[in-house]
Amino acid sequence: MSASYTLGQFFTIWGQPLARDALLGERARPGEDVRVLVNGQPYGGDPRAVPLAPHEQIVVQLGPPFPEPEPFTFPPGS
Repeated sequence: MSASYTLGQFFTIWGQPLARDALLGERARPGEDVRVLVNGQPYGGDPRAVPLAPHEQIVVQLGPPFPEPEPFTFPPGS
């Protein structure tokens, strides 16, 4: 049986805040929020609840603006 981990657990181990209104020590100002994309799709729930899985591309941004993430292709065999 393998364990399941979340983005929130990663941020906790890293010692950094992650919430709908906070990212890496920055708090969202009026009109801003934290946006999470998983494989290019918006994640509408609590950012701490994003499950971590192999080869998923997770982007966390505080904004706007929200720049378009750079595409990434995992190397074969990874």
